[in-house]
Order: sequence, then structure tokens, then C-alpha cells
Amino acid sequence: MYKANLSYSTLRKYLFMALDKGLISNMRHGDGSVVYRTMERGKLLLNKLKEVKSALRG
Repeated sequence: MYKANLSYSTLRKYLFMALDKGLISNMRHGDGSVVYRTMERGKLLLNKLKEVKSALRG
């Protein structure tokens, strides 16, 4: 959160959007902690974004 320079409310907004779009999933543990995992659709998006970034660099 701090490395990305995001406020807590902005981070929550993006997390919920990514969950809703099927880009990530979450798993709750017995101790109340939550782990987020990138789903296949999210991995495809990340790869496409890397391609765009590479193309823009020339």
C-alpha cells in the first residue's frame, strides 16, 4: 500500500474491482488473515500490459 502510494480506500476500491472482474481471488485463513492470488485472467492481463510497456519503450 505504501510502496504503491495508495490510500487504504483507494487500495480497497482496486482490490474489490479486481475481485469482481476475476483478476484475483482471496482466501481467508482461520486466524482472520487474507491472501490474494492472481487468477489466470489476471496473469493474461499482466502479460498484455508488459507487452504494451515494451512496445512503448521502442
